[in-house]
Amino acid sequence: MTEWTLLRFRGLDPMGRRNLQIFFIATVAIPGLIVAAFLAWNPGYLSSVGRPFTIPERLLSETRVLWFYVRLLFSPDISAMGLFHDDFVLSRSLLQPWTTLAGVIGWLAAIAGAITLRQRIPLLSFAILFFLAGHALESTVIALEQVYEHRNYLPAIAPLFALAYVPTVGSGALPVSAWLTRTLVALLLVALSASTALDAKA
Repeated sequence: MTEWTLLRFRGLDPMGRRNLQIFFIATVAIPGLIVAAFLAWNPGYLSSVGRPFTIPERLLSETRVLWFYVRLLFSPDISAMGLFHDDFVLSRSLLQPWTTLAGVIGWLAAIAGAITLRQRIPLLSFAILFFLAGHALESTVIALEQVYEHRNYLPAIAPLFALAYVPTVGSGALPVSAWLTRTLVALLLVALSASTALDAKA
């Protein structure tokens, strides 16, 4: 994801670029195809036995869970944080609850935007796609607990990196003023510090 959005195999001679591409194909593309083929032929391998949801319901719910993670990342809410989220409402269909459909549309729009703006705003593309790729590695069709905040640690690196990097660059960053980005970063740091202090005292 980093190479596709930010680095783009630049700074390498033709041999090095080809070797890196071969490495990605061998370690990511081929294993991914093998796993996908295995699951297609053995759909029962993924089971949600013992869980209050089916795999399709889990995937639908995940679209809302991801937005929940984003909200906690950029607008920390101490009342919504904790080890257990057993009260998180499952998505039984696209309209039950209706926010499921909104979540699906939102992520489809985000992915489309990340792909479309890859050349113009690579930092935004990296933040979105790395976040989604990180959660895809940790929680998709595997019947884990629906919500677990620790899964957000690795995926959160990209959005936070983008937020921290914006004030330091010019036209290659997100098209907002330096004053605004610095103000937003300062407010976020204050909010995170306050929520951490409150959580530690709870």
